[in-house]
Amino acid sequence: MSGVWETFLTWLFPHKCFGCGELVGQEAFVCEECAQQLPWAKGGCPRCGKPVRACVCSQLEALDGAGAPLWYEGIVRQGIHRYKYSGRQYYATFLGALMADCFRERMSGLGLEAIVYIPLHPRKQRQRGFCQTQRLAAKVSEATGLPVLEEVLLHTGRGKAQMSQRTFEDRRKNAARSFDIWEDVDLTGKRLLLIDDVFTSGRTLDTCARLLKEQGAERVWGLTAAITRSSYG
Repeated sequence: MSGVWETFLTWLFPHKCFGCGELVGQEAFVCEECAQQLPWAKGGCPRCGKPVRACVCSQLEALDGAGAPLWYEGIVRQGIHRYKYSGRQYYATFLGALMADCFRERMSGLGLEAIVYIPLHPRKQRQRGFCQTQRLAAKVSEATGLPVLEEVLLHTGRGKAQMSQRTFEDRRKNAARSFDIWEDVDLTGKRLLLIDDVFTSGRTLDTCARLLKEQGAERVWGLTAAITRSSYG
């Protein structure tokens, strides 16, 4: 969506608060009260970003590390749900800016050079009319200058929703069924930033990181809008 068209839509349909859903005008994304309630994801494991007691580093085989600006709880959970299911595409600007700040704080010294995003299930993308991770990747790209690589990962449509999987192993198997790589993708020596919306168990990010490394990627770090405090969900 172009900046001009997005501005026009904002004029027609003023923004609603990311947290509570109340009107906040044309330029804002969160009201003052909700801004004070945002749960910033601080003090977690330096590699996976989870609270130390819920660290999942031992479960990660290919992902080199991950970060997120927010804990996935309360108003953040509600806001991301609205972003994905209620047509609030403009929240990508808000979340993308927070993700870019997290990148600069935690990953700017890693030499990452391009962005890849986790693709959405084809049926879900048709229903929603957009891919939330693609839009987040575009906003992070605008803020950091890292280019987005298109047609790298693909969603096979064969898996089920990750939230329906009961164990780490179930999630690993489901992610392996759900994702693949486009043909003739050469990532030799690339150091990549992998974008998703929420880090839950890490299985999706880790599976996709493995696919990227099988195509030659040297390093893969994950960046999500939010992360759960528990090791599983």
